[in-house]
Amino acid sequence: MPILKQVDAAAIPHISPRLCRACKHCPAREVCVTHALVVLDADEGPWVDASRCFGCRNCILACPYGAISLDTDV
Repeated sequence: MPILKQVDAAAIPHISPRLCRACKHCPAREVCVTHALVVLDADEGPWVDASRCFGCRNCILACPYGAISLDTDV
């Protein structure tokens, strides 16, 4: 049985729809080792699947538009 790491909800990044450009080859999605940045529809921007994210924050650093942050008010 795998051991699951509990992550504080405040450690899960949020994507600002206002800043996100929904890049076809999104650098933030490419650096996410758990594939937590999910796109369901090609016409919509990505969102963070909290059940996959473990809070490494690599996506925050990789986004060239600053659309990913820990602040929910962005």
